[in-house]
Amino acid sequence: MYFDRSEQFDKRVFYTRFVVQILLSILPINPVLKIILILLSDVVDSGMYQIRSMIDTPHSNPTIADYITSAYSNDLTENDKYQTYDKTNDTIGYYIVLYILFMNKGIVRPIHLKILTILLIYRTVGVFYYLYRYTQGVKHPREKLLYTVDVYKEFLLLFYLGYGFKHFYLFGIVIILKWLLDYIYHYRRLLIMEYIRELKQTIRSM
Repeated sequence: MYFDRSEQFDKRVFYTRFVVQILLSILPINPVLKIILILLSDVVDSGMYQIRSMIDTPHSNPTIADYITSAYSNDLTENDKYQTYDKTNDTIGYYIVLYILFMNKGIVRPIHLKILTILLIYRTVGVFYYLYRYTQGVKHPREKLLYTVDVYKEFLLLFYLGYGFKHFYLFGIVIILKWLLDYIYHYRRLLIMEYIRELKQTIRSM
């Protein structure tokens, strides 16, 4: 499938999700629901690419296999430009969530809020380094993000559900699983894409 990788479209995708996150942050709704919607807003940019790919697809009559596998398109997975915008918007969204948490005391405990702040700063350093590597022309520099694995959402969920330091093993499991998932995504994605292409071919031949 083909993606319009023009700078104009990339910027449109970035700013669309950015505006969506800002609008969600000022909606007069429950702050917890607001946080959930902001954290789920990454479907906006990926969705725009997928819709565009469907429009530009060379298949005049896309099969169900095209729709099933479009969200895992090799083009999108390896599109470094998309990944830079996605990681930047993720970070912006996390800071908006952190602001909501500071403005609505009681969603998480103060000590947990401090931990989330430290985690976000640590992740931000990794994202900035990733963006720097990208601007230097390094192809697929996302493996560097493994050094600052993103567990912000997962830790926030555990804190909100009431888990704390006495449940340290849960946080350890989260870190290990998230690191492994990122490792698979950044290092083993080609094998996954190959499997998906074979699955797509199988579905088409049915």
